[in-house]
This record gives sequence, C-alpha cells and structure tokens, in this order.
Amino acid sequence: MPQSQPRKVTVNLDAGLHKDATEMLEPLGHDSMSALISTALEEYIVAHSMRLHSQWREANGLNTSEALATEESLITEVVHS
Repeated sequence: MPQSQPRKVTVNLDAGLHKDATEMLEPLGHDSMSALISTALEEYIVAHSMRLHSQWREANGLNTSEALATEESLITEVVHS
C-alpha cells in the first residue's frame, strides 16, 4: 500500500464570515477561545490518529479478532498499571 503524504489544509474566510466569527468568539475572552481551539485540535488529532492506526492495522493484516483482542488487552494492562 503506498504511503500517503501529509495534507496541508488551508481555510480561507471571507471578510464578512471572519467578522461574524470574531464577534461571536470575542465575548469568550482569549483564554476561552484558546481552550476551545485547543480542544477542537486535540479531538481532531485523536480521531486522525485512530484512523491512521486502523489503516496501519489493516495494511499489516492485524485486523483479525485475535490481534484486536491482544491490542485491547495490552491497552487495558497499561491503563491499569
């Protein structure tokens, strides 16, 4: 399976949309906006990492129930240690 290249995502907001978004977020204050953005990025990174891990397992033939059970067991062991 060919390696996929990282994708660069650029978001362009028109002036009106940017103004509306800024006006909605400004009352939250800088710390709240930072926390909101940080949480959104963290959720995206976790979801993307899970997708990549799933693709890696599939590419390496590790999506069998036995392999998944072993992985779950190892995760449980680490979490409870």
